[in-house]
Amino acid sequence: MENGTNTPQDSKAPSPVNAGAYEDQPVGNPPLLKTSNDSAIESIRNKALSLRIHQLEQKDILRDHQNASRLKNEIAISESLKTLENMGSEILEYLKKQEEYRNTKELERVYSFRHEKYNWLKIGHSADFDKRRKSHERDGWEYLGDEAGTLRGSERPLKDQLREAGFKSIPHSDEIFEIDEPLINFLIKRNWVGITKDLIKKDSQTSLALDSTQSST
Repeated sequence: MENGTNTPQDSKAPSPVNAGAYEDQPVGNPPLLKTSNDSAIESIRNKALSLRIHQLEQKDILRDHQNASRLKNEIAISESLKTLENMGSEILEYLKKQEEYRNTKELERVYSFRHEKYNWLKIGHSADFDKRRKSHERDGWEYLGDEAGTLRGSERPLKDQLREAGFKSIPHSDEIFEIDEPLINFLIKRNWVGITKDLIKKDSQTSLALDSTQSST
């Protein structure tokens, strides 16, 4: 080139030696080619990620099982405590009834009274003996004795034995008997409360008094 104009030498085609210098070159960094090592690393990473995900899933499953088991145990414990509480209430109620029953039985008494005027013996049972005693004494009955006892366990069996032995109560009463020696001996053998041989002597004295009264009339 001379004076700003192309010369024939400038318009010549490039020589084969430096032709590559005139070709278009790609813009930017050339693409990276994956090697076998890169693929192996990526595979390891994927497997590690998959394993981590699996571990996390297993932890979630285990936690869910633990929570469910804990909840189940809490429900079972709560039900057991409720059952124990109900049992405790039932036991307390039972003990209360037993105490009331014992107190009632302690108040129940069997007794013996003698009526001097008619020479009678009264054998009975009461759940309120103090009141019964006052009532009998107002009616002329002499107190002989009392002890703890029940209708079914004490009085009734004795009266059954008396009937079987041929002893009869006076009419219109199943607890009043005429005093005589066989009756007193029978009751003494069975350790009935308040019965002693002194009643036989009193029976003789009362009988004499009754005979005297009847003779004078």
